Amino acid sequence: MEQPFNLLETILFTPKEGFYLLDLHLKRLIQSAKELDFVKPNKQHISNLLLSNIPSNGPQRVRLLYDKQGHTTLEHTPLSWESVNKTVDSLKMLEDTKILNELPTLKVTLDIQPTDTNIHQQFIRNKTTERSIYTAARERVHVGSNDIFDVILWNIDKQITETSIANIAVGTKMKDQHGYAWKTPILDCGLLSGVFRQHLLDQDEMVEGKITIDDLIKAQQNNDIIVCFNSVRKIYRVYLE
Repeated sequence: MEQPFNLLETILFTPKEGFYLLDLHLKRLIQSAKELDFVKPNKQHISNLLLSNIPSNGPQRVRLLYDKQGHTTLEHTPLSWESVNKTVDSLKMLEDTKILNELPTLKVTLDIQPTDTNIHQQFIRNKTTERSIYTAARERVHVGSNDIFDVILWNIDKQITETSIANIAVGTKMKDQHGYAWKTPILDCGLLSGVFRQHLLDQDEMVEGKITIDDLIKAQQNNDIIVCFNSVRKIYRVYLE
């Protein structure tokens, strides 16, 4: 029997910007509710709940849980001003060498086996509390030990999909031009359409395409830039173990 699960949105709140990319979060929530046969969310009601229940005196990491009957639960964790102020929210900013070099660079590793994205697709396409796919991948490579920050998932065709907590992109230095050309895995490879991922696509800062395991390894060997991102941490650099 399928265990009950909630839809999940993780939202950054700051006093200056409010609830970051809230419209995109609510749009995704509504789409997932429709696909998974949940009661349709009421955008205004949820917005009012956020405004009345989340402390506004400092940055917060907000978890919005939405159950099948349409009930919303909010959880929040304070974030440090330092961590929020250091976030980078634009790939174009990485054309500035100083900003690029100051980005935190974290160690990641490839999963040791593929994820069957066809079997698990409803829990990959939609962000939910059913995260056994990602938990298993993290356990296989021992995330948290040996300074391993995260695991990169890949499908049965050896195409990169995402990490356990973020989307991923590769930046290739453009010949005879300033800056980088950025590519992120296409949804058909089997991954969550992250809110910040959608934001970067909407801003024409990157394109979608297929990135194989070999492509990723070669990118690192060629000193291309590999970044991960989500709507709370925003953009950070990674390197393959």
